[in-house]
Amino acid sequence: MDHPVSSCNSRQTRKRQKGPENWSVNIKKRARYSSKALPERPVCQHNTNAFKCGSLSMTDISYFHKMFYKKPDKLTQDAHILKYCKPKKIKRRRGRQDSNKKLLQTKFKVFCFSQKRVIPVCQKAFLQILQITKHRINTIMKHFFKTGTLMTERRGGNRKELAFREKLAAVKTFISGFNCDEPHYCRGKTKRYYLAAELSINKMWHMYNAQAANNLKVKKAYFRNIFNTHFNLGFGSPRTDVCSICLQLDELLKAEKDISKRNNIMIQRRVHKLRAKAFFDLVREEKDEMMSFCFDCQKNCPMPKLPDQSTYYSRQIYLYNCTIVQGSSKARLSKENVFAYCWTEDIFAKGSNEIASAVFHRLRSTDLTGIKIVRLIADGCGGQNKNSSMVTMLAKWLINYAPCTVEVVEIVFPVVGHSFIPPDRVFGMIEKDIRKLEIIKNPEEYLNVIKNYSTVIKLGIDFKVYDWKNAMNSCIKDVGRWHFPFQKCKRFFIKRTKTKVDVVVKGDLFYKTSTGMYKGITKRNKNIKCMLTPSEVSSSGHLNINKITDVKKLLLKHYGEIWTEDEQLTFYKSLIVEAESNIEVRSSNNTSNPLREQGVEVLCECQNEETELQI
Repeated sequence: MDHPVSSCNSRQTRKRQKGPENWSVNIKKRARYSSKALPERPVCQHNTNAFKCGSLSMTDISYFHKMFYKKPDKLTQDAHILKYCKPKKIKRRRGRQDSNKKLLQTKFKVFCFSQKRVIPVCQKAFLQILQITKHRINTIMKHFFKTGTLMTERRGGNRKELAFREKLAAVKTFISGFNCDEPHYCRGKTKRYYLAAELSINKMWHMYNAQAANNLKVKKAYFRNIFNTHFNLGFGSPRTDVCSICLQLDELLKAEKDISKRNNIMIQRRVHKLRAKAFFDLVREEKDEMMSFCFDCQKNCPMPKLPDQSTYYSRQIYLYNCTIVQGSSKARLSKENVFAYCWTEDIFAKGSNEIASAVFHRLRSTDLTGIKIVRLIADGCGGQNKNSSMVTMLAKWLINYAPCTVEVVEIVFPVVGHSFIPPDRVFGMIEKDIRKLEIIKNPEEYLNVIKNYSTVIKLGIDFKVYDWKNAMNSCIKDVGRWHFPFQKCKRFFIKRTKTKVDVVVKGDLFYKTSTGMYKGITKRNKNIKCMLTPSEVSSSGHLNINKITDVKKLLLKHYGEIWTEDEQLTFYKSLIVEAESNIEVRSSNNTSNPLREQGVEVLCECQNEETELQI
């Protein structure tokens, strides 16, 4: 969405502002206008109606001295002097000719703290108390006597401000003429907006000078300074993973000329944005009686990670990471509330059973005493998160294992394209560290990186994986027979029945409007408590023989024949040996080569194909 460019205050600009108070010249200036010594008692002992210097105590003298040097600034001290000194025109003079006649005389007063009033003193006492010279007072009094105003600071400062005023206004007007975009991902309202990715400060400076008059052209450093100190703008990068609906509506809005149709498009876009905002409000929401869990799967981590160019064309073995964050998006990420469930594809697949089992383990391992609502937040990937296996698992947990205080289990799915949740922040930190590693040989090296930001839990070792997908067939209806459109719903609510042996489920299409009804999802004469018993899955992983072949070739190319002697590569050695033994068994039972039946003549043909890809 386009926004007009506008200037901002100094605290919100792109670059940090200057700190002139720490400059050496200003430190010296403060020292120059600070007290050099303690005040002294006046030598004179006037005690008349005109001067009462002798009535001042050291407490009064010290108080007046501190008042003057409270702020080591010339203008402030000049104002203090003017407050207690009064210039007066001389009315009566002698009749002699004198070229150096004084224009005025000054009366001096001091605030007496003990008497709570000002008393007159002589010039010598006033100067001695404040430790200043008579020339400073005379300069202040003459200027005030002539102009009626306090002296202004004319030393230093921006000497060229007036000369560059027109240039400053011209540059600000030029920059304000651009349109900028709001940030794609942000955790809240931000004052920074982003110009088009193809722009830069250098390009904008050239564009400005090309259209400016000769007397308004500026140098690049001056243009950059205005850009950084008067605006909070950045330059966007080419967007990826942008919401398709947002892009479609933006393009339609640009092309449409009819006002009524433009209004309809703007309304659709506004509603779409509000739905996304409603989802993020749920992610941020915190209540005393509610516990939130956000979970998502990281991008597959390939093994081995090598700088070899042939890696790009080679199939590799993947490490999977399903991260569960306990708490809202406001919660601080730490190892205490971030849990990474990791496994390799040779052990388990990345399907609904594995993800549901990870969430099941997390729920059973968390103390939910006093919690009434358990909220789960995940993206709408049907094969992993948004499926009947997940709902079945949550129903089983609510009936058999949840504390009696838990009343509702809620599952929330985002608007497509607006699915930035806390696990994505964890993945960003992990992938930033992974990019710094040139070579990753085995799963443990990935896990060492993941351990820096989370508690690592291994599937099949630290907890069991259950077959929810097949177990639900005996007692749960097919999704097509449920009382709400499963795929269109954004929120699911699961409650116990009165008998506490079954559940009722409600599906809502919207985030803030509830339109669904609670109904059962089990088959007739079936219940979840006793009849839903998922079996343990020992291993569901399967490696394609072609992938094993590619990994072996990659290891041979990068390490040579001695790769089997490297202890850090034993992970692949056992996989390759097992795969080759399976091939031999199949070959002995079948005269034909199983790989030939797949259309691949493995050894020679794959080598030629790999070489072609490298070229």
